[in-house]
Amino acid sequence: MSLALEPNQLVILAKLLRTRSLSAAAVELGISQPSVSRALAKMRDELRDPLLVRQGNAMVRTPRGEELEARLATWLIHTAEVVNEQRFDPANLSRQFRIGSTDFGVQSVIARAHAGFHEEAPLSTINVVPLEWDSAEALASGRIDVVITGLDNHPESLRRQLLFKDRFACLMRPDHPLAKDCDTPIDLAGYLDNPHLGMTVTDLQYDRISQLLGAEAEKRRVVLNCPYFSLAPELVRGDILLTLPRKAARHYARVHGLFWKEAPVELGDLDYWLLWHERSHRDPATQWLISKFVAAASVNDE
Repeated sequence: MSLALEPNQLVILAKLLRTRSLSAAAVELGISQPSVSRALAKMRDELRDPLLVRQGNAMVRTPRGEELEARLATWLIHTAEVVNEQRFDPANLSRQFRIGSTDFGVQSVIARAHAGFHEEAPLSTINVVPLEWDSAEALASGRIDVVITGLDNHPESLRRQLLFKDRFACLMRPDHPLAKDCDTPIDLAGYLDNPHLGMTVTDLQYDRISQLLGAEAEKRRVVLNCPYFSLAPELVRGDILLTLPRKAARHYARVHGLFWKEAPVELGDLDYWLLWHERSHRDPATQWLISKFVAAASVNDE
């Protein structure tokens, strides 16, 4: 590799070769797309290879680009380890953290942590992005830094921290036939005898409740689906039941004047997790962020 290339240009090249997109690399680096384009032109001249070529609507790596992509990814990891050996001070950190989460994760964890985060790291930002079904690839590639999730499909290869345990509860109108005996969970027969509002999170529109019900899911009549926890209570009308984590059900019952009750015991418990990749495990900034989220999630709001 030509010594005429400076370290910042190598960082740009690493992002370009990984994302294969001028715009995506510019967003991740926090610089303009023309700046990335000019850097690519210089690197093409220095390395005497186009590195990325257009194929239809996409960019593909040349053989030289393929070789450099793997080597630069390793170089970035080693470089980060050297830099991170310095004493970490969040007050001097200028970073955009990307968090994969639903709006329930925002409500129950991120919102609680944000005041302390902003006070300690005023130059940094939290960017919440939609939760993906397969978050492992996004974590491994660095597209997101951590994931906050109640799903249980994460691979064993990911690092994890249990944030809190919860149970499921149902929201309903105050005069719903099931809105009585609030200390007793709804029985499964009564639960399945009413229409339901389904919560479909992630890009695959996954409905956790149907998965937990197993063979009984065929008896569940979902009349409407919604991906947003915060908007779903607006749709609780008539005899519709909305099944949510108990933390969310209590909150929305207060805000919207609804009734909440424990869901059938057959749905079991809900574990809420914080996930990150091995590539970030020794990054002081990521570990500091994790500590803020863990502390926020531990606050008892019973």
